[in-house]
Amino acid sequence: MSSQANLFEYPLNERIRKFLRLEHLFNKMDYFLPQTEEWTNRIALETLIEILIITREEVDSEILQELERCKAILEPFSQQTEVDAGALKRILDDIGIAIEKIRLLDGKTSQTLRENYLLKSVLQRTSIPGGTCNFDLPQYAHWLSQPYPQRYNQIETWMQDTLPIRDGMRLFLSLIRDSCDPKPVKAASGLYQYPTDAPVQQLQMIRIQIDPNLELFPEVSGYKHHFNIRFMEAKNMNHIVQTIRDINFSLTCCIF
Repeated sequence: MSSQANLFEYPLNERIRKFLRLEHLFNKMDYFLPQTEEWTNRIALETLIEILIITREEVDSEILQELERCKAILEPFSQQTEVDAGALKRILDDIGIAIEKIRLLDGKTSQTLRENYLLKSVLQRTSIPGGTCNFDLPQYAHWLSQPYPQRYNQIETWMQDTLPIRDGMRLFLSLIRDSCDPKPVKAASGLYQYPTDAPVQQLQMIRIQIDPNLELFPEVSGYKHHFNIRFMEAKNMNHIVQTIRDINFSLTCCIF
């Protein structure tokens, strides 16, 4: 499969679904925060609020559990001579550092949103279309009028307690993504069904790579053990149908 292939990911349990959403928000923050304009800082601050909403839902303990599980799986491999001991040690060290940083949080991420008046005010207005305009939130407008370095440093401060979660989550997802190699498969008449006679295992995520020249996107249904993939054509956004073509694509079934 070409390196230019379109990549789609689909979570097969609720925990991975939450982690992927959180990763999406951190990636969005990484893009918008370095930009100096008021409008991009609005997006960055409102993205931060979404991050804080998710991270107050005990996501730190969920990431901690997953990292500790990965560590327990990997540690026995250090006794095997055919394993790259240096690479394994680096991974285990990274996991150990991430675990310790998350343990030190002790629920601090929920305090930021609960105790900060500006963030709470913006959160309360975001459900209203146009609810964060200047006359609704003059304090927000005042904050946005401050010099960019001041705004940047403030958001960085508010983000500080989420960084161990971000780093631990990204490390865990990288282990999941690298857990298996992609395999070439075919969707007959646009439909691929995970074999019912395949070994029963709790899959965590699938990754689908497809040639962009085919102008298709996948719709996935499934959970844990089995899934179906339908490749859809969108000649226009009001008319989406399953393709009748046989589609060759690359599939990675991730499990760690």
